[in-house]
Amino acid sequence: MLRKLTLSLFSAMVLFGLTTPAHAHAEEPDQIIMVVSEQVLDAVKAEKDTFKNNPQPLKTKLLTLMEPHTDFESFAKGVMGGYYDEATPEQREKFMHDFKSTLIDLYTKALVAFEVKEMKVQDTNYRNAKSASVVMVVTSPDENTYLVQYSMRKDDADKWVVRNVVLDGVNLGLTYRNQFKSAMETNGHDLDKVILGWASTMKDQEHETQ
Repeated sequence: MLRKLTLSLFSAMVLFGLTTPAHAHAEEPDQIIMVVSEQVLDAVKAEKDTFKNNPQPLKTKLLTLMEPHTDFESFAKGVMGGYYDEATPEQREKFMHDFKSTLIDLYTKALVAFEVKEMKVQDTNYRNAKSASVVMVVTSPDENTYLVQYSMRKDDADKWVVRNVVLDGVNLGLTYRNQFKSAMETNGHDLDKVILGWASTMKDQEHETQ
C-alpha cells in the first residue's frame, strides 16, 4: 500500500505547479498543492471507469498538464547524479524524454488504483524567497494516514514548481537516483545501455508494487 501510495501521490505531485485562470488566486505553495490536488482527483474520477480499456486520454491529459509545470530537467539530472556530467547533450535529452514517458505510464496507473478519502495541508515552510516545503496529510478510505512533504522552488518565470517529494520518509528523488546508480553498476557503467533500458527498469518497479 505504501509503495502504491508513493507512486500515486507523485503523479499528483508533479502537477502541483499548475495554475489555471479559474484558480488564479492559488499562487502560494500550499494553495497550489490543495487546488491542483482537487483538479487531479477530479480528472481521475472522470476517466476511471474507461481507463482500463482506453488509458490514453488520461495519460495525455496528465502529460499536457505536467510538462509546462514540472522541472523534469532538474529531476532527471538529480536521478543521473554524477553521471549527468559524463553524459552528452543527446544522452541527457534521451534520458529526460524516457524518464518522463515512463513516469506518465507508471504513475497514471497508480493514481487510478489508489483512493483518497481526505487530504489537507499541515504545514508550509519557506526556506527562502525561492524555496519552500509543504507538508500534506493524506487519509485513505481505511483510515491510514500518510505524511507527504513536497519540495518546491521558483523557476526562472517566478512560478512555484515541485522538485521532489518525500512520503513517510521515502525520498523519491533519492530512490530513483539509487536505481540509476545500480543500473550503471549492473551494466558495466555503460551509460547508453542504462538510458536505453530505463523503461524496463521502471517496469520492473511497477511489478514490485503490484
